[in-house]
Amino acid sequence: GYERALTKHFGLGLAVSFSQYGADWDSTGVYTILPVPAPTNPPTPAPTESVATNYSIGYQSLSVMLRCSYHIALCNDQLDPYFGLGLGYTANIQSWDSKPDNTYDSDTSFTKESAPINIGSSFSYQVFVGARFIFSKSRYNFLSRCGLIAEVGYFGIFAGVPYGNLGITFKF
Repeated sequence: GYERALTKHFGLGLAVSFSQYGADWDSTGVYTILPVPAPTNPPTPAPTESVATNYSIGYQSLSVMLRCSYHIALCNDQLDPYFGLGLGYTANIQSWDSKPDNTYDSDTSFTKESAPINIGSSFSYQVFVGARFIFSKSRYNFLSRCGLIAEVGYFGIFAGVPYGNLGITFKF
């Protein structure tokens, strides 16, 4: 993210964020061997074989936000608390795969792979509160421009989600 001070209290900035997460798991089920034999008297169960299947699901999100912040003036130049609002665009992608460990030429129903699908590209917003702490009061060394940042907020698309950020900051 980048922010430019407009006045002593107000700043305008741009934030670009990307997140990706997912899960993988295995499951073992029963596969009926084809072709199924004709019924007999007494009934004979169809031959079966255990099949282990690997599953995976993934989500990706890209967000571009225009952010406006209000900085609370303190007597201390090292601590900079702020709050604000962001407006922008968010794109979300989902993917899903299920593959058996063994492949069967005659039955492809086990291999289900989905191409990534767009599950929600739309206008989005965020509200946030945070603080920056600059390491030193000196005006002349590199550390006087470096610090830590912590922020919590609410990111709204669909139902919305809370979020938190921790990181480093640099004053130009």
